[in-house]
Amino acid sequence: MRAYPLALAFALSPLPLAAQIDTVDLTGQPVETVIPAEFAGGFFARIAGMVVDDRGIWVVDRGHLTVFGFGPGGNLTAQYGREGDGPGEFLFPSSLKVDSVLTVTDPRLGRTVRFSLDGEHLETTGQEGRPETPDGREVPFGNVASLPDGYLIGATVGYYAFGGSSDGSPFLGDPYSHILLFHPDGLQADTLASYHINAGRWDAPERLGGNIDPGLGASGTWTALGDSMAVLADGIAGTLTRVRIVDGRPVADTFDLGMRARPVSDRDVADIEARLRKEKPDLPRRLEFEMAEGWSVATAVFPGRDGEFWLRQAVEGEGQEWVVVRPGLARKWRIMLPERFRLSAIHGGYLYGVARDAFDVASVARIADPPR
Repeated sequence: MRAYPLALAFALSPLPLAAQIDTVDLTGQPVETVIPAEFAGGFFARIAGMVVDDRGIWVVDRGHLTVFGFGPGGNLTAQYGREGDGPGEFLFPSSLKVDSVLTVTDPRLGRTVRFSLDGEHLETTGQEGRPETPDGREVPFGNVASLPDGYLIGATVGYYAFGGSSDGSPFLGDPYSHILLFHPDGLQADTLASYHINAGRWDAPERLGGNIDPGLGASGTWTALGDSMAVLADGIAGTLTRVRIVDGRPVADTFDLGMRARPVSDRDVADIEARLRKEKPDLPRRLEFEMAEGWSVATAVFPGRDGEFWLRQAVEGEGQEWVVVRPGLARKWRIMLPERFRLSAIHGGYLYGVARDAFDVASVARIADPPR
């Protein structure tokens, strides 16, 4: 992570480093289908995320470029948006937030779309104050959320770009996603953190380089808890920061998670290069790599029950491994989930996510959140 000056009041509350970690293996846990791939009124094409609360389930489907709303019983109740670049339309629906209205961020169009819960389009607004790339293009936000007293928090989309600039020098895009806090006046913004995206770059002599997935995971992540606070997790340093608005000003407290990213070793780089050469056997003998500096211990974060936070770990292979922490408590739990179940939300004693069958068909499913 790259650090930037912050106009925030920070308090550090370290957790003991010698924390107890208990392992809970759910790989054999029965997976219950909540909404099948083909449901009354439609079907899922590409599930990108979901929100679950007592009122129902909302699913972002990037294949249909829409959001499906379901009641608590799994029945389709509303659809939000469609493909296009007009008001209420999407080209890349991304983050989803549901409170008194439904808010969807579209980073490709650089705007935010809001609907009433029954599906009526309310407003489509552009994202102001976006940073620019070296060649003058605006960087869109992949996620935007509201905080009290008119504050906004958003994450720019990290990217790599290839080619040459006007003077012939090579151009490399910014491989970091920057978490920005916008003040109510719309003129001031603080950079809360900068996280390396889950991608790497390779270069070869006299060749145009390319991107590679090194499997190390994004070096950090963030989420918003309703409109009360935002939570940022540094997957390299192993810290969790909670940002709140108190008496009209931002205040943050940071907790040491007692975990650190394992540095990338020479063996790791050799394995990454071997995977790349398997895909591209005609590459020259000498290659150079740029990537994140470690195996991230926080590539995603979800709020759990009783003040818990679930942090996804970067691990080798297809399995999912999460660590559950409670700020201020030394004890932690390592949760092993089924390989074909991707956690997306936690609510009401269940872990909700996307389950894929042997034919890679996706459905909304859940498993019981185990006692701890």
